[in-house]
Amino acid sequence: MAEIQADLVILADAMFTGVSPRERPVPGGLALRGRRITAVGTKTDVEALIGPGTQVFRFGKDALLMPGFCDSHLHLSWTITAESGPPLRQVKSEDECVAITKKWLQEHPDVSWVVGNGWHQSNWAVKEPPDKRKLSAAIPHVPVCLMDVDCHAVWLNQKALDLAGITRDTPNAEGGAIYHDAAGEPTGYVEENPCMDIYIRGIEANELDPAARRINLRDTCRTFNRRGITSVMDALDTPAVWLDTIDELVKENQFSLRLNCTTFLNDTGAYMEHARALLDRYRDREGAVVFWGFKALLDGVGGAHTAWMTADYADAPGNRGYPLGNPEVLMQRVLDVERQGYGVHLHACGTRAVEFGLDMIEEARKNGSLSGQRNTITHCDTVNGKDFARFGSLGVIASLQPDMLAPTHSWADNIYPRRFGEELMKNAWANRRLFDAAPAVSLSSDSPVTIANPMFAVFRATQRIHDDGNPPGGIHPEQKLTLGECLWAFTYGGAYQLGREQDLGTLEPGKLADLAVLNKNIFDADPGDYLSIESRLTLLNGKIVYHA
Repeated sequence: MAEIQADLVILADAMFTGVSPRERPVPGGLALRGRRITAVGTKTDVEALIGPGTQVFRFGKDALLMPGFCDSHLHLSWTITAESGPPLRQVKSEDECVAITKKWLQEHPDVSWVVGNGWHQSNWAVKEPPDKRKLSAAIPHVPVCLMDVDCHAVWLNQKALDLAGITRDTPNAEGGAIYHDAAGEPTGYVEENPCMDIYIRGIEANELDPAARRINLRDTCRTFNRRGITSVMDALDTPAVWLDTIDELVKENQFSLRLNCTTFLNDTGAYMEHARALLDRYRDREGAVVFWGFKALLDGVGGAHTAWMTADYADAPGNRGYPLGNPEVLMQRVLDVERQGYGVHLHACGTRAVEFGLDMIEEARKNGSLSGQRNTITHCDTVNGKDFARFGSLGVIASLQPDMLAPTHSWADNIYPRRFGEELMKNAWANRRLFDAAPAVSLSSDSPVTIANPMFAVFRATQRIHDDGNPPGGIHPEQKLTLGECLWAFTYGGAYQLGREQDLGTLEPGKLADLAVLNKNIFDADPGDYLSIESRLTLLNGKIVYHA
């Protein structure tokens, strides 16, 4: 017995292995030695592997043993900022936003910039973009940059406008907009490309303190582990200062995530050099950090009328949004990385952007460039009916964020039905059609656009209602996913997207022991309780990284 005894055994009345999206939890357990699972089976089978030195956990019916969650599309440095900055998600007015931000600054007086996330004017009684006046009056001496819930527009005070060099004479940048009032003065509301530049500048200013980086990164890892998350993909270039900090924590055994990095295709022609540097830096394919592939932004978002559409917006005749970047350049770059055997992760919210993303993958296939790459189109907020089947025929993974369906607290304030129109809304966040069409679906948060908590996405995908419970029955309820499908997409689906399904994503012998035990069996829980579910026990590489 001493030769085969397990290092650790977990026994549970409810176990979801993630092998199938149709799976229902059953009583069982697993055993591990070192960092890998050695056995999965009935309680009796696994109990036979318990020896004198085995650590044993037993969980009753009010828990669920499952693979660790993979949030396969978020923005790590932005998420760290959002988790530690002023909480602005679903505030009810501009005045409330200003008050929360001012109070947060009083509690954090040493920051160089105030950077926050999550507000949206659709949650306010006056549903107009904010301006700088109240924000500047409340905080005149420190630059303030508050990103909206979509992460495609910012609200600035005068100090931030000054530091960004934005005046009445500043022209609109390509792929963005700087709003001006009737007198020609900048209002402080900025969309798309220029807003990203300012937001990143604010984040970078607050990242200069190495001690603060370590604390914020470690705290964010712990938060993720408490939510059962063990793997993430950073869907933009991970800043060098954060990679340095991550490497420090890895050496100290304090980094409790798997991080998959990407290289951004839009900004520079040096994308391959950047990728090779990451590959050389992180050679261990089972290490804490690995290079995955390439990310490209094809358009903006529907909320700002910047998602690239094949037809006019219902509430803005003549406006079809626009591509972010030169489509011909993006096509060339995508084909270049495909020829070299790498996958692409394509941001596409509008119907034309999704179509163009599929067109690029189809062109790569015609050129004979596809050889098992896990090409992914993410968001897919709106999809033309003819394009669903192309996901399957081209082998394109759909990376979905169901929580984006409800960007406002109430259904009455949801801007998308009037923005898209009745017909297109039927194929908006069409999770069921994509789940049935694509070779695999992964679910994720796109944090800080939504909260990096899988339960929020699970609630939205299964219920399709707003936080006020409306509309009755859900928004186009035919697009709902089942609980099993959601958990499968958040575990195996994420691992498959990242090319890691041989080692991760399910509870099977031989796989790395990344797993979570939720504090409720979600299959027996009321949907109203989903949002309060967290992990009681989280393991990464067979080591306990969270224990409630």
